[in-house]
Amino acid sequence: MDQWYYVDASGEQQGPVDDAQLQQLVQSGKVAGSSLVWKTGMPDWVSYSSTQTGSPPLPPSQATNNPYATPATRTQVPAGMSKPDSYMVQSILVTLFCCLPFGIVAIVSASQVDSKWSAGDFEGAKVSSDSAKKWTNISFFIGLVGAVLYFLLVAIAGIQ
Repeated sequence: MDQWYYVDASGEQQGPVDDAQLQQLVQSGKVAGSSLVWKTGMPDWVSYSSTQTGSPPLPPSQATNNPYATPATRTQVPAGMSKPDSYMVQSILVTLFCCLPFGIVAIVSASQVDSKWSAGDFEGAKVSSDSAKKWTNISFFIGLVGAVLYFLLVAIAGIQ
């Protein structure tokens, strides 16, 4: 059964709906002959009326110029996998208080976790999360060692 997407009167993409639901929308006036529609296998969005004439949809170069992209299908999260921690807060804190260069690398890695997860790149999100954690820890320990060395130097200089 085909799953249709359509553009409503306010210009918002709606769907998916099956063939029967699309016919009901047409009968109720929510989808007009000039409304843009799309289903899997179609190269681009076309007017609803062009799908009813028996003629095939227009090729992409002749299709109605529209700002709507092909609807994205949400990839299912693999069983047992949860969204990894981004370590964004920790990355920002170590950047401010410990070690700026490595903290920036941690922030960049942390910022990639959510976008990769949303795009369905679950393995990429996990890699970015691991990288953010690694650079956060490196930054923290470099800052800690630097602080200890600083206080030792001050203590030794103060004794003499």
